Amino acid sequence: MTLEKNRRSTTSILQSAFALIAENPAIVGRVGMVPAGRSPLISARDEDEARAGRQPPNVPAEAVLVASYEAESSDLVSTILLKRRAARCRWADFAVLYRLHSHRDLVASELAERGIPFSIESMDVTDMPQVRDLLACLGAVVSANDDASLFRVAALSQFSIDPKKLRAGMQALPKDSTSGAIALVLAQMEGGAAVLAALEQARDEIRSAGAQARDALEIVLRRFGFARHERPVMAVMDFVAAWERKAITKTGELSELLEYLSYFREAGGAIPLSSSENDAVQLMTVHAAKGLEWNHVSILRANSSSFPASYKETLVEFPSELIDPDSVTRAEGKPLHHEEERRLFYVAMTRARDTLAIYARPGKGKETAPAGFLREMVKDQNLARWFRTRHARPSQTDLFPEARRAEALGSRTSEWLALPPSSDLSARLSASGVETYQRCPLQFKFAREWKIPRDVPAAMQYGAVMHRVLCKYFDELRSRRTMSEDELSELFRASLATAGISDRYQHDLYERQGDAQLRDFAAARRTAPETEVLHTEQWFEIRIGGVAVVGRIDRMDRGSDGRIIVTDYKTGKPRSQEDADESLQLSVYALAAQQNWGYDAGSLVFYNLEENTPVLTRRSAAQLEEVRLKVAEVAENIALGNFKAKVGFHCRFCPYNNLCPETEKHLYPAARATECSAAKSAR
Repeated sequence: MTLEKNRRSTTSILQSAFALIAENPAIVGRVGMVPAGRSPLISARDEDEARAGRQPPNVPAEAVLVASYEAESSDLVSTILLKRRAARCRWADFAVLYRLHSHRDLVASELAERGIPFSIESMDVTDMPQVRDLLACLGAVVSANDDASLFRVAALSQFSIDPKKLRAGMQALPKDSTSGAIALVLAQMEGGAAVLAALEQARDEIRSAGAQARDALEIVLRRFGFARHERPVMAVMDFVAAWERKAITKTGELSELLEYLSYFREAGGAIPLSSSENDAVQLMTVHAAKGLEWNHVSILRANSSSFPASYKETLVEFPSELIDPDSVTRAEGKPLHHEEERRLFYVAMTRARDTLAIYARPGKGKETAPAGFLREMVKDQNLARWFRTRHARPSQTDLFPEARRAEALGSRTSEWLALPPSSDLSARLSASGVETYQRCPLQFKFAREWKIPRDVPAAMQYGAVMHRVLCKYFDELRSRRTMSEDELSELFRASLATAGISDRYQHDLYERQGDAQLRDFAAARRTAPETEVLHTEQWFEIRIGGVAVVGRIDRMDRGSDGRIIVTDYKTGKPRSQEDADESLQLSVYALAAQQNWGYDAGSLVFYNLEENTPVLTRRSAAQLEEVRLKVAEVAENIALGNFKAKVGFHCRFCPYNNLCPETEKHLYPAARATECSAAKSAR
């Protein structure tokens, strides 16, 4: 049995949606005993209207061409206001759908400025400024060595910290300063004593009361003047109460809560904000909208690379032999991705009952139709009756005098981080610094300009120990002496004991792991080809354009062909051949070997200690020139002050995530905006 009629949408919407999905390859399977195929769904609503002697409404679906994302949000919100006035409908009759969460931000801001209540599906309160402030206070109360949290606490408006003086104090500290540095600087500067005293008073009250997590939160809320009844704060309190009720705690103390929350967020967990207002414009991803419907639907950013989203190679290829021969598609890889995006777009279109607006930028050059799925629909002459194109209206704000404008929300943390650098950060770089900047320019600024120390994880402490032991091993080898496996083991254990790994379980785990790896390494060296060890743990400084590039090479050997072998030890996850071939670090080492010592680096090696296997790569002259250009480009951007955060998956593991303005989400209270944890029908 096949579905032939649709009771939700008008004929215009169904015909437009069919024109889109019909571009997918024909279905090759069978549905029951009926050959599968496609035909436009019939609008049962329009049939009912015709039987009743009424003319069915024929409001064409529309493509709205916008010159910018700002024009997109302005036109969309103005259209909502116009439709609501004309139809006298509720705010909840409107939905804005998008492919990615980031697509919604400008629309949310525009709704807030116009005083329109809206609800955002799956908004995490831990991304909101007031919750980040609260979590920072909790972190700084638990440990004065939590520098990132203390930095945010110092930026609270109730304290009078001069950010330039704080920055100068951080920059004056020794280069090897570890956690707790910000507390040292605050103790010596104007206003800093008040910050430290407030934290100590909260600490004392929690300690004297024997307060566990939820009660400790109440103390911090009161001590630091948080609005206890703000919905984001209440969501955190509800989360903590549930955490305590589930009896998944050992001590129930604040420190344990923060540790749990860290793992919870790292795993992708979120603390949602439930809606307190039913009549609100709904903002949600297309995935979340499946099965729901609204009278009026708008789809954002319907251009190639946004919606449809760009194709990304999968980590594991699905064997074609395992595809069901009766599957609706035989496509794989990129074609399959494109088909799935088209089906998702079809879902978005058919959420609309009465009107549908799809926003996109026009094409470039002679091709004015938007790039992506809309291009086919705009050019389809058979759709002329059902689908139309218009340009976005000019800003309509003045037509709605009743709308309230919300003041932009911000925090002093954002203001502090917006300060221009106090010195030229591009003059001296390292390979890791360049890679950090490429990953996220703001993370680079955190580390280089503000010098906010980050906790040294046990894995890094273990890695440093292994490097020291191997350096000693090869220094002895250069002196014509080979250390035994037992000597290596003894040296490693003694060095690890002083590394400062506080967790005993982690210490013991790394002790067993390191001992085994070093013994395997020594055994492998006995059968390895003879090489002349030239340098170990060798520091360098080279010039690339006008930039000083610095670093340290673990080991350089002279190979049997007289060329140099540059080796870098890896104690963590083993590096692949692709990692070695694309490594900026190894490329810089090749340049350093050439410039500093006049060596021709024949081989560049990542030595994976976990597997005791080398991964070899080489660099051509052309590849090294590309590296020079890349370093020069990064240096130029740094010199120009380009430090905008680059948001991505890496943010989840960034030590400065709680300070990043780019990932903050605001409630826009002036607009009475609401956020909900799960998509809700707006019928």
